[in-house]
Amino acid sequence: DGAGPENINLDNPQSGVIYRVGVHYYDDHGYGVSYVTLRLYIFGELVFEESDNEMYDNGWWVVASIEWPSAVITPIDLEYTDIPPCGV
Repeated sequence: DGAGPENINLDNPQSGVIYRVGVHYYDDHGYGVSYVTLRLYIFGELVFEESDNEMYDNGWWVVASIEWPSAVITPIDLEYTDIPPCGV
């Protein structure tokens, strides 16, 4: 029902990789708009947060990238109504 929260962990990130983090609102099941908060934690510490982003059925929100192992976070904040293009 989307009542969340959802928690995804990457236990062994690969060195030299840039990870993109986002949200896919797969199906609203008739409930309509959802207000999404995304929080990024590194080693248990909150390092980035974007909150109350409006999302609709089958929406995609590309939020940020994380360079590893430097843990540099770059905000992206792009929304799509279908699958985002490669490289976003």
